[in-house]
Amino acid sequence: MAQKGEKKGLVRLFKRYSFGFFNELMARNKVNMKISRIKMRIHYINSSRLTYGIENIGQGRDGTSGLINCLREKRRSYPYACEEEVVDQFLDTFHGDVNARFLRKARRLSLHSGIPPTARNTSRVRSLLFFDFGEPIRLKLKKFKLLQVLDLEGVHLALVDSSLGNLIHLRYLDLRKTWLKKLPSSISNLCSLQTLDLRTTLIDPIPVAIWKMKQLRHLYFNKLREMVVNPTGKVSLENLQTLLGIHVGESSCIEEGLKKLFNLKELELHGRLIQHEEALGLWIINLKDLQCLKMHTRRTSDINTSAIPKCITLSNHFHLYRLHLNGFKRRLFNVQDFPPNLTELCLEHSFLMDDPMEKLEKLPNLRILKLKQSSYVGKEMFCSNGGFSQLHLLKLSHLYSVERWTIEEGALCNLRELEIVECKRLNILPRGLWPVTTLRNLKLGYMPYEFEMMARDRQGENWYRLKHVLPI
Repeated sequence: MAQKGEKKGLVRLFKRYSFGFFNELMARNKVNMKISRIKMRIHYINSSRLTYGIENIGQGRDGTSGLINCLREKRRSYPYACEEEVVDQFLDTFHGDVNARFLRKARRLSLHSGIPPTARNTSRVRSLLFFDFGEPIRLKLKKFKLLQVLDLEGVHLALVDSSLGNLIHLRYLDLRKTWLKKLPSSISNLCSLQTLDLRTTLIDPIPVAIWKMKQLRHLYFNKLREMVVNPTGKVSLENLQTLLGIHVGESSCIEEGLKKLFNLKELELHGRLIQHEEALGLWIINLKDLQCLKMHTRRTSDINTSAIPKCITLSNHFHLYRLHLNGFKRRLFNVQDFPPNLTELCLEHSFLMDDPMEKLEKLPNLRILKLKQSSYVGKEMFCSNGGFSQLHLLKLSHLYSVERWTIEEGALCNLRELEIVECKRLNILPRGLWPVTTLRNLKLGYMPYEFEMMARDRQGENWYRLKHVLPI
């Protein structure tokens, strides 16, 4: 009987401690997720702090590196450090109600699921970030007179108060995922604003005042919904370096104002670009500092109206490293017409008839290549000996007609990551992936069983890891 009692006692003890251990793991996972989200948001701002002219968000003078080290130390000290202690190293974090006296001392605020009561003096606050807001709120900003960073990502805003225009020191304004429909006219008073992010909003039309902000350097429009962009002839964005998500409409906003933007380093265009082929070509050829170019044509039943403009010349763009083309293009550029220092190329909905590998494998600096969504509609691809000597990542996605991919010995000699998604007819000849000895990661999505078995033949620690991905 004594032995049975001891066993029952041990069982109860095991259940108690195992349950506690399980709760411990769940709590640790929750904290790690919160830390990762906060670190990503802070890194997004802090990584370009020199451009924005914003003080370090992390402790000390080492910026993001110091922040990451701080988070690592807190992870090591878990479970003795609670979630608030982890985040308080670089932000004053509030969950719901908070003492107003403590609020007056804060310089960088992170608000979670609730807005603290308005203090009499919040002039010390320089950065204000919001997290986990699932309900619409009405934000009063007039007390934050010296605010430099305002990150409202994910906050559902019905309206932004006109007092936004009083934040004359504001340099960074993030309105992503706010679903905001209108910006106040007082935004024209933000004379120090350098970054404006309008992605995933419903703002229509874009205020004309934006085109007169002389300090603006980074401007992000909504990719998912066409925004009416009508810049006037008095565009004065001499310092603008990033212009992403802009839709080129029926009227030529290029000739009316955009052609005056000569200092762009990143440019992303959407719409029926072929209608403005000449103006677009003249504008892009003068963007000598361009580093990233993305063009997305509007897909229609008429292939000709969905084409990428032909007269765009890129061979003289020595700083252009990234090129994304989403639209019909009957023939690929000749090798000499590509940017000479191109490192990343993405083709989508191009419907190329000729094997693109023949030209692309000769690009000397190409490191990332993505062929997606019917970019090639032929049956065969061929990678010859010595081709793609610098390529590190190759993605083949939704190439429904490709049946044979021949890889010669000596091709793809530096390939590290290969992703193949929904290319169901694909066979790799003559010996599968055996010639690619440098491969470390192979990702497959919705591929036939036979192809996966072939891939497993050489899977192992000394070659590559096999993963499965969803078709995106």
